Amino acid sequence: CSKSNWRKGGENPLSIENRIVNGGFESGALGPWTGVGAVVTSDRSHLDFFSARLAGGASLSQIFQFVPVSEGETFEFYAAFSRTAGAVGAIAVVGINYYDDSLNFIGTGLFSYVPHSITSLSGSDWVEIYETTAPVPVGGTQALVAIQTFPIAGTADLFVDAVALLAAASGADGSGPTGPTGPTGATGAT
Repeated sequence: CSKSNWRKGGENPLSIENRIVNGGFESGALGPWTGVGAVVTSDRSHLDFFSARLAGGASLSQIFQFVPVSEGETFEFYAAFSRTAGAVGAIAVVGINYYDDSLNFIGTGLFSYVPHSITSLSGSDWVEIYETTAPVPVGGTQALVAIQTFPIAGTADLFVDAVALLAAASGADGSGPTGPTGPTGATGAT
C-alpha cells in the first residue's frame, strides 16, 4: 500500500519515501542487507511470503543496511517482530546511527529495545514497533540501520519483517530550497 498524507484544502499530497531496500525480504535473499547469523525464510512472515530469521542462542545475530540521508531529516521507523518457540524469548535492539561521507560517526538517530512483549508471543503472533528518529546532524549523508539479538544461551530465534525507514520525499510539498536573502528595503519614516 502506498502511504501519503493530504495537506489542508486538498492540495498536493505529501509523498512518503521508504529508504530501506528489501525491507520485506520479498526478493527471497538478504541483500542489500548484510547479515551475521541471519537468513531469509518462508517459515513465517508478517506480510507477503518472506522474513529474515536471526539465530538466537549464544551467538550474536544481526542484519544491517546503509541508507542515504540528508542533514535535518527525521524518520519514522517501523518493523514487525516474531519469534520461535522456546523457554527464553528473543532479546534484541534496533539502532540507527548517522555517518558522514567518510563513514565517521556523527550521531545516533535511534536506539530502542524490541518490545519485551515479544518474549510472550506464541504461534505466528507479531509485535510491531513505530519509532521516530532524532534529526540527522550537520554533515550526515548516510544512516546505518541495524537490528541485532543479544548472545544469550537458550534464547529463541527472531523473525523480522516489513522494515521501513520513512521520510517525506524532497520537494513533495511543492517547495524547494530556501533562496538567497533579498536586498534590505528602504528605512521607514520616524
